[in-house]
Amino acid sequence: MVATTILVLAVAYIGVKYFMTSEGVAAPQSLTYRLDINQQERSIDAPVLQARQGDRIALAVTSPNPGELFIHGLDKHASLTPGSETTVAFTAERSGRYYIHFHGMDHSHAEVAVMEVAPR
Repeated sequence: MVATTILVLAVAYIGVKYFMTSEGVAAPQSLTYRLDINQQERSIDAPVLQARQGDRIALAVTSPNPGELFIHGLDKHASLTPGSETTVAFTAERSGRYYIHFHGMDHSHAEVAVMEVAPR
């Protein structure tokens, strides 16, 4: 009886270990998204960026106008300088839908993209 219990637990452990490291659950990825913020192209049809919990995200952002990029719900932000690429890097720790906005020096406000983080 004890031997059978140990055997069942060992098989269950190996099965879970195999499932978690093979096709069952993907390992975290490093994802880079490029965002070019152009005043004329901003619209309500913002792209949806996909990620999973644990993924490492890098947003490489350029803008012809000075301002700030802000990711609502994650409290991530970066100052943008015209003609320069700015990178905002973070790990997607929580699942959810996060809006990425541009806040211009002229007090403009525009949705640039949406980050959807799915549970792992």
